[in-house]
Amino acid sequence: MDAQGAAGLSRRDVLKRSAVVGGLVWIAPTILAGPAGASVVTCPANRRYAIKHGSPNTGCEVPGTNPGGTGNCAAQAGFTEFQSGCCLEPTLVRFVASADGTTHTYTLAAGVGFSQGFAKCGNDCHRHEEPHNEFVIEDRDSVTGITTVVMTCSSLSHSELVVCLDGSNLPVC
Repeated sequence: MDAQGAAGLSRRDVLKRSAVVGGLVWIAPTILAGPAGASVVTCPANRRYAIKHGSPNTGCEVPGTNPGGTGNCAAQAGFTEFQSGCCLEPTLVRFVASADGTTHTYTLAAGVGFSQGFAKCGNDCHRHEEPHNEFVIEDRDSVTGITTVVMTCSSLSHSELVVCLDGSNLPVC
């Protein structure tokens, strides 16, 4: 048989089509296995809450209404207005730190929206990116409505989480 296939396709055409089909076969499981309910919400300042945890776990800190300073990743990124006075734990946000202090995991109750997350690694702030980066990973379970945010790096100084609450779960504090 020459360079033309039985159906009138050249060898090059057959290879191109095989590559496309192979790519689709490879990418389909990747899409299906991805975070189906991943979602980042924008939030008005009157429903925005910020939470900060040092590493090793120093307990929850509330940055306040106008967090400032170079150590605050959220402020550097323009998140400067929060409702303050609440850590939202443990009913709306659950926090767990790894024993070695390199990973912080936040679990948000249904109805608590993820606005932004920051892992401060040494002196560098690493912001959540879409779809994800190696430092801040967010996944929302579309069935339960529960969002998990994992922040990790070998030199984790602290983590910062910005969440959005709807009217039904605004805290009294």
